[in-house]
Amino acid sequence: MDAGEIPLVLVPGLMAAGALIGAGFTVRSWHRTRAVLRDGQRVPARCVRISTRVSGDGENGTSSRQRYVLEYAVPAGATHRIDEGTLPSTTCEGDMVTVAYDTRRPGQGVVVPPDGGTGGVGAAVLVAFLLVFAVGALVFAHSAAGSFDDGDMNAPFGDSGISVLAPGTA
Repeated sequence: MDAGEIPLVLVPGLMAAGALIGAGFTVRSWHRTRAVLRDGQRVPARCVRISTRVSGDGENGTSSRQRYVLEYAVPAGATHRIDEGTLPSTTCEGDMVTVAYDTRRPGQGVVVPPDGGTGGVGAAVLVAFLLVFAVGALVFAHSAAGSFDDGDMNAPFGDSGISVLAPGTA
């Protein structure tokens, strides 16, 4: 394998590493959220502000996303605010919701879903996608690395009709 062939192995390897790191962070975040919802202190929180962020150029469509600032007080007397985006769109300023927090980190509250869920399905789908992506990238990197042994630049693409020209050929 010469220097020109390294990116066909290195890039998919880095993509797979990024996907695995993302899956790890997703699982860690889900575990923390689940632990706070299961064992955390629950207190009422008031919606004190709603902001709407609009993205898009208007020509190709726009999308908006609402963010809610929730304020809650802990029994020790301190007041905390969190920025949340997962409340129902019918939530208005002044509405009350339930927040759970870890007593060691009271400023990191989590909104308690009315259905009692923990976001596990969404986390599982994201982790599954990232793992499939990582495996695909590693399979491509492995096939690309093994195909250069016989000098055939088109081998990673098989009979797909995709052709990679070596530098200096046309």
